Amino acid sequence: MTVSSSIASVLDDQKLSPDSKPRQSHSSVVQRRPSVLYEMAIMRRHLVTSREHTSTRTSSQTITTSTLVSRSVSRTGTTVPNVNRSNKSSTVAVMKPLPNMANVLRPVVRKPKQDNTLWYIFGVIEASVLGVLFWLFFTGEVDPVSFKLTAVKEVPASAVQNARLSDISQINIGPHYGAESIVYVNGTLYTGTADGKILRITDSKVQVVHDMRSAACGSLSCGRPLGMRLSQDHKSIVFVDAFQGIFSFSLENEKVVKLFPVGDGFEPVFLNDLEVLSNGNIFVSETSVKYSLEQILGELMESRPNGRLLLVDPTNGRWRLFADGLHFPNGVQLHRDGKSVLVAETTRARVVRIPLDGRSPSTVFVDGLPGFPDNIRLSPRGGYWIPVSNVRNGSLFSWATEFSSNWPVIRQFAHRVSPYGSVCIKLYTLKRLTAV
Repeated sequence: MTVSSSIASVLDDQKLSPDSKPRQSHSSVVQRRPSVLYEMAIMRRHLVTSREHTSTRTSSQTITTSTLVSRSVSRTGTTVPNVNRSNKSSTVAVMKPLPNMANVLRPVVRKPKQDNTLWYIFGVIEASVLGVLFWLFFTGEVDPVSFKLTAVKEVPASAVQNARLSDISQINIGPHYGAESIVYVNGTLYTGTADGKILRITDSKVQVVHDMRSAACGSLSCGRPLGMRLSQDHKSIVFVDAFQGIFSFSLENEKVVKLFPVGDGFEPVFLNDLEVLSNGNIFVSETSVKYSLEQILGELMESRPNGRLLLVDPTNGRWRLFADGLHFPNGVQLHRDGKSVLVAETTRARVVRIPLDGRSPSTVFVDGLPGFPDNIRLSPRGGYWIPVSNVRNGSLFSWATEFSSNWPVIRQFAHRVSPYGSVCIKLYTLKRLTAV
């Protein structure tokens, strides 16, 4: 029996013909009619020999012939002697069932490739969103730290809360705004405003006596008078400008003289309040050496000890660092004992006491205040007046401050998206560029 006749018999069993044409299907189906060589390849793949397979052509033909004979005998039921049964060194053919030719000739369906464009777009969007969130929360101009405020102390039983200040009559200083420190001299009030003016108020009549800003200036950094004191001789008012330094305003001729800084060597960043000592020297608080008044939100959000206390000699403009590492130092007031100075730390809701000897350590004078202190002044009845803003446990600002004290990342995000942050600044710059 030949190989071709055996293949023909197998094809006949599967109801197939070598000359038959496969049925046509749709365009995505591919059919191939097997050739004789392909049929023989199928046969050979299913003939497994032992490891002692000989490499000669004669042995290969003998194995194939014996295999085909065995298959023919299985069909007819005739007993045929085994070929080379006595020769143990010869190769023994192991017959494996032939495959189902119908499955071999089964049409191959080519599946269309999956379009991953939407997944690519989704991945790009996700990466962009994560990048923006990382940029907003973990990078920025400010470097906030965690902190914890002392709980608000209970009001002593001897202190009686009242609402007497709500019955006072207000003085309208419009169109000016933002009155800060106040000096009272012989029935007349002097104060500085956010628009750079020094006002004199007599019998509710408001008069501008000096303007810290020039006509050509359109920026807040041109001048902002804050802390204000009466000089030791009562002939002038000494006040501090947040951007420019310390000045003297004469009550006699209304002349303004700059006391500090003079010459090179010092550049103010954010000066705030001052206290005039009996020898004429001046304590001045510098709220931050990093952020100016225009960038005050950055100092509030960062809450780092960027502030310091300076001691200035106005006669020659010399100065020295008296204390540093302060948290938003604001109001300054000489203690009644004359041996220490009190400094209000706004972002810690407390007042610290700094000895004048320069050797003793600073201590906390009072903490747990019911609000965030601004200035501090002596009271004629004893004690001190400490005006506070944003009463704690009662305002949205207070709640946000308490909540975010342990979450620096929230304060960093809030600063970035605020009007003072880089996001709004860049949007404003882009708007101006596109409007040109």
